Parts: sequence; structure tokens; C-alpha cells
Amino acid sequence: MRVMLVLALLIMMILLTGNPSAAGAAGDAVDAFPVEIDGKPLSWSGTTYLEKGRILFPARDLIPALKANLHWEANDKVLRVSAGGAVFSFRPDYYTADINGQEVALDVPARNHDGRVYVPLRATAELLGAEVTWEPTRRTIVIKGGQGTPLSAGAGSPGVRFTAEELDLLTRVVNAEAYGEPMRGLIAVAAVILNRIGHPYFGSSLKDVIYQKGQFLVVWNGQLDRSLHPEVREAMRRALAGEDPSNGALFFYNPSRSTSSFWAGRPVTAEIGNHRFTR
Repeated sequence: MRVMLVLALLIMMILLTGNPSAAGAAGDAVDAFPVEIDGKPLSWSGTTYLEKGRILFPARDLIPALKANLHWEANDKVLRVSAGGAVFSFRPDYYTADINGQEVALDVPARNHDGRVYVPLRATAELLGAEVTWEPTRRTIVIKGGQGTPLSAGAGSPGVRFTAEELDLLTRVVNAEAYGEPMRGLIAVAAVILNRIGHPYFGSSLKDVIYQKGQFLVVWNGQLDRSLHPEVREAMRRALAGEDPSNGALFFYNPSRSTSSFWAGRPVTAEIGNHRFTR
């Protein structure tokens, strides 16, 4: 009973914090708790594994349940996943997934165990546009929105994909601009940057938006190197999944520090923490 309680607390911590240092040795076989996708229980064969705090799940059971197709290419040793016009490629033991030619970083890679391919449960579900949470009352992993629709980069830029380098840059800009802000404030700042992509007044790519002259001072004053806020990665995940507490804002500022006339008359879409958001 004590072992089960410890495992329950461990999995809850993993799912809610996403802390890869929260669990033990790589590749440990574990008895996973029930998994539910859009209200329906998911059954699977074989076991599951725990690596660096992430659950590795049998690909052939998880991916079809998320309404996506999979194919193992034995010659190239690549697992192909197709959904909504996008093609994902997982290579066992590689810390990236390829999505339509662009690489996305993974906390843990896909693995081969006993002739089967196992993929990181949370990362795979989120790449397919789903949300993963832990429900403590039923001790169940809950996945919502598994519709085979690949993750987009926010309402302002549907279908945009980022490289691992771009995601790291975005994370560091949000961290520097909104360090110490509440979770909603972190998400809102990330959403503002994403909302700018493709807008006629801003750049057509993430790098163009971030490096646009006069926009983000933290890019030039060395603050990108500061230690990461403990919640910034979760905020990034939620913003990339389309969450936008800024309500479509294109700008944010701290009214106690900035008194520029530029802000006069602009509609305020949200006020979160120390920031005011506007269009």
C-alpha cells in the first residue's frame, strides 16, 4: 500500500510539474495508473516505463487512440505518425521529434523495449493537440482533445512550427520579460509574442518578431541568461496550445514604469500582475 501511495504521488508530481528530476532511474518499468482519453478508458498491452520523470507508453496503443495513424519503417528505424496534414517522426533514442521537416525537442526520447516502440505519453499527446492532466480523486491520467489535430502556435499563427532553438529563445524572452509574474501573466506574455507572428506590423517568423528593433529590451541587455522561472515551461506549453489570457493582445507594459503616450487610448484587453495588455 505504501509503495502504491508513493507511486501515486510521484506520477501526480510528474504530470502537474513536468519536473524531469522528480523521478528515478531511466527506463524503469512501472504499472501505470488508468488513462482516459476524451472520457473513454484506454486499454493497452505490455507495460509502461518511467524515464527522467516521464511516462513512456506503447505507441501502437496510444497514437491510434488520439485519432492519428502510425507506421513503423523498419529499414530506417523510424516511427511515422500522420495527423491533420502533419507527419511526425520519432527515432528511438533521439531527443527530438521531426514535424514536417522541423525538429521539436523532447525531454525523453522514444525507446525500443522488447520489440515495441514506446513514446513519451505527455509530449506525444500534446504534439497532437491534446491536454494531459492528473486527476487525483480517481488516480487517473486524463487526456482531453485527442482529435488528431497537431499543435498550433497560438491563435495568431495557426499551424506554425518551431525549431528547438526557436522554442528555447521564446522561453528565455518570456522568462526575462515576465519573471516573477503569476502563471497567467507568463502565459499572456508568451501569447502576445505568438499573436504577433504573421501580423502586418510585425515579423513573419518567431525570430523576426523577437529581434524586431525596439520591441524586447531583454534581448539586448543580457537578461536572457537569467535562471528560468520554475513555471515558465508550463506557461510555454499552455500558450503554444492556444491559451491566451491576454485576449488577443499585441502589446504589454508595466504602467508603473512606462508612461509613454504610445499607450494612451489603446484598448486594454487584460490586466495581470504588473502588466497591462493591449492591442
